[in-house]
Amino acid sequence: MRCIYSYVVLLYSILINVDIHPHTFRHSFAIHLVRSGLDLRRVQQLLGHSNLNTTSTYLRFKTADLLVTYNRIEFDAKRILMYLSIATLFLHHLFNGSL
Repeated sequence: MRCIYSYVVLLYSILINVDIHPHTFRHSFAIHLVRSGLDLRRVQQLLGHSNLNTTSTYLRFKTADLLVTYNRIEFDAKRILMYLSIATLFLHHLFNGSL
């Protein structure tokens, strides 16, 4: 089965004139899972790695990927702070009777 898979990948590589190997699909799959928010431990299990370090070094990110993740986390943190502020004002009004 592995031989057939490699042969199909090779033919596809020739067809689109790009150097592709079976490992390319495995790497792309792992990157897609991480970008989609899947936990690194789950990715480790899906790839069959016994050591998490193997999975973490296997997944390489571009600076743009890291920036998107950072901005998403920063946005979520700001939204949480806003909700906490609103909750604090509500509780203050509830217990003190004024804003």
